[in-house]
Amino acid sequence: AVVSTQSTGGPYSGPAIVTTNEGVPGPPAEISNEGKPQHNAIKISWTPPVNPNGTLTGYNIYADGKRVAVAGIDKLNHVVRDLPHSTSISIQVAGVTSAGEGDKSSPILCSTLNLSDYPPRKPILSTSGGANEINVSWIDPPKQLGPVKHYELVMNGEVVYTGKDQGFRVSNLEPLAEYTFNVRVVTADDYVIESEPAKKKAGSKGKVRSSSTAASKQRQSPLNNSRPFTTIN
Repeated sequence: AVVSTQSTGGPYSGPAIVTTNEGVPGPPAEISNEGKPQHNAIKISWTPPVNPNGTLTGYNIYADGKRVAVAGIDKLNHVVRDLPHSTSISIQVAGVTSAGEGDKSSPILCSTLNLSDYPPRKPILSTSGGANEINVSWIDPPKQLGPVKHYELVMNGEVVYTGKDQGFRVSNLEPLAEYTFNVRVVTADDYVIESEPAKKKAGSKGKVRSSSTAASKQRQSPLNNSRPFTTIN
């Protein structure tokens, strides 16, 4: 700072430069959430503190009170990654000088994409007269989160098919036993979105005799002869 002094009744002295120690900055301003919502990331931007109280060296970024990133002084935006999907997160930014970190900005609430907005439809189940079989087919979700990497068919909680076909025939099932099926869509970003369950009883023809050793093995591993049967476009 440049200051001048004056004695009582006398002239002003020449100017003198006085250097003061840096302080911590005030809070950054105008924090905002930019861009379209993503399933695991949010983009934020801000403006520098009105009162830097020194030379800014960078910014600390906080999510739900925890520091998650450091941005350089040349950046006034940042993408916060590796966030959980389908949630709201409080974001704050704090400036930094050589004196340390300053006050955090007022929090803003940002949301990642809600995966429940992108469910696949229930699988379509049918029996075609085959012994102890159920045909399962499915179509793409009406709203897609991104490119489909593959589908998973789940029967009674166990994955029985993984691939890009949209149909599968499950064989060697217990006659007249009820089975529950779900379809999972796995995106290119490895996010898994699961359908509501659909239930169907297996066909009644060709009952497997309990006295047969081969039949017993089939019941213990009911998908030995399962195979794709159709693709729905």
